[in-house]
Amino acid sequence: MSKYNKQNRLDEKAISIISDYFMNKHGDKFDLQFHGIKDNTPDTDGFLRLRQPEENTQLKGSYLNNVVFFQLKGFEKKIEDGSYISARKLIDFCKDINLPTILFVVANLGDVEEKQGGVQIYWYHFSNNNIEILNKTNKPGRDDVKIPNLSALKVGKNDFVEQFYIHVKNLAKKNEFLDLPKEILDIAVDLKNKIL
Repeated sequence: MSKYNKQNRLDEKAISIISDYFMNKHGDKFDLQFHGIKDNTPDTDGFLRLRQPEENTQLKGSYLNNVVFFQLKGFEKKIEDGSYISARKLIDFCKDINLPTILFVVANLGDVEEKQGGVQIYWYHFSNNNIEILNKTNKPGRDDVKIPNLSALKVGKNDFVEQFYIHVKNLAKKNEFLDLPKEILDIAVDLKNKIL
């Protein structure tokens, strides 16, 4: 007989909550796709594609070519200080992937906590700035990494979906800089490295 553990159940709850949030409550703006359910691999769990709803309806619109990948984690306790402790192998993957990647943390999932304070949804983008913060605030070689600056998506009655939508739209647009000829790109990167 196979077994499951507490983290498996927390992640299952997180899947249900994040699916409801993006597909039901905000399905006019987001298309959430999972690679597979009950995936315990420290890589991406799926992707989020933006939609543009038609005026005066939430049931019709257009898909935008703005896509980000995501990793999802369930957390039993309430997040009080905007930080989350994660396994280093997940962080290392998200730091190295060549695709825009967001970590969603669905918190306050304990049986008592969930009923009392409501579920919290936070997100974290592995931008170059955030990776630098992670590198400076965490000791190398540790198994766990503290992510110190999560952004709130849904906490209590506060819903920051509009800000998140704008962030993803800016994050997932085509980077014209990367389409420059290699020679020009090398000069620009070299100049940046000299300045920094």
